[in-house]
Order: sequence, then C-alpha cells, then structure tokens
Amino acid sequence: MVDLVIHGGKVYLDGAFKRADLYIKEGRFEKIIQITDQNLDSDSVETSDASETFDAKGLLICPGIIDPHVHMALDLGRFVS
Repeated sequence: MVDLVIHGGKVYLDGAFKRADLYIKEGRFEKIIQITDQNLDSDSVETSDASETFDAKGLLICPGIIDPHVHMALDLGRFVS
C-alpha cells in the first residue's frame, strides 16, 4: 500500500514532460507509471493501493525541487543548457 498517488500531472522524464502517475510511500517514490495512448482511457490509478490521491491534471510536477532554477533544453545559440 502507498501513502499518496499523484495522478495525471506532467513529470519531466527522459528529456520531456510526460503525463504520469506518481506513487509515494514513506516519503519516497515507489513507482512512476507513464500515461500513454494505450492506458489513457483506463483508470491507471490503483486507488485501492493508496491512502490518499491528488488529481494533478494540468499541473507540472517537480519532485524534490533540488534546483528549481533550471533551463530545460533552452537553445542558447552554440550551447544547449
């Protein structure tokens, strides 16, 4: 059982923002399930596995916020950050 499921937000995975469900247990990520065309219509949230759920549709999720000032793939001329 997980403590929290954050459902449907956009998470930065593999160099791009992708819709995903985050499963959190004891303050740590238990798993991340990317929402794809194949599972878009199904309910990917395993609600029976969660003590609490949060609907993050339309929101960006920045886990940890280790460095909130970042430039993701910003074209800086000769350089890419």
